[in-house]
Amino acid sequence: RELGASRAPDAMAIPPQQLAMLLDGELRSLQSKAAPSARQSAERALAKLSSMGAPTLASLRDPAFLAPFVTALSHSRAPEAAVAVALQAIQRQLAMGTIDPAAISSVLGCLRLSAGNANATHRLRVLQSLTLIMTAQSVRLGSSSIAEALSICCKMLDDEDGSVARTAEATLRQLVPSVFDRLARETAVQVDEAPAAGSSAASGGGVASLPSGSAFEAGLALLQDLTLAVRGLSPRWLSAHEGASGAVMAAAGKTGSGTGAMGPSSA
Repeated sequence: RELGASRAPDAMAIPPQQLAMLLDGELRSLQSKAAPSARQSAERALAKLSSMGAPTLASLRDPAFLAPFVTALSHSRAPEAAVAVALQAIQRQLAMGTIDPAAISSVLGCLRLSAGNANATHRLRVLQSLTLIMTAQSVRLGSSSIAEALSICCKMLDDEDGSVARTAEATLRQLVPSVFDRLARETAVQVDEAPAAGSSAASGGGVASLPSGSAFEAGLALLQDLTLAVRGLSPRWLSAHEGASGAVMAAAGKTGSGTGAMGPSSA
């Protein structure tokens, strides 16, 4: 199966104590391989981890436990071994739900940098991480984070490695529906939380106003972009994100053959 298409493990399947042990091993591995700034960050994280009492999922979401891996990936000339450790650790933290949602933008920034890594295996891990971010129901994403994730994936559609390009296409098939899944969930929540009939909100259809930057906003913007792209026009929403506009147009242009990233499924 394509690496980018794998499913995230159940975060509750691994006890926090075991997650802490995995984190300890990853930090020690990074400490021995990374550049000085990342090593120092790993040392601070290890000290914090060792002084912590019984770990919980909440305590493992401390930004200090993510920072060493983000720092390692932020270096353009990071050692290959350190990049491998950092990407694997971030992927695991995403899968296990131990990354604070507020840190997702930092993670996406690192993934964009790693998408240009010379190692194809690292680039495949980037795609899998994007899938984990976009399909995690527990993580609320703003429209800018959704656009960034789609942008990174779209840019990788033209990867020089055929396996990476094919995985990017398969990943995009997952990411686009996930935007509309989020839209549907947010709409359902808004309906559930709408004021009782007779109020000003209810008189407008029973759905309260959705917050700016929500998945609802992203879903509508993405639908508009796809519609424009299929008509051969330049997407508007994703045009602000590097590499996304042209890739979305190319992907949408394949819909007629049914073989592209946006094409209809065989079902």
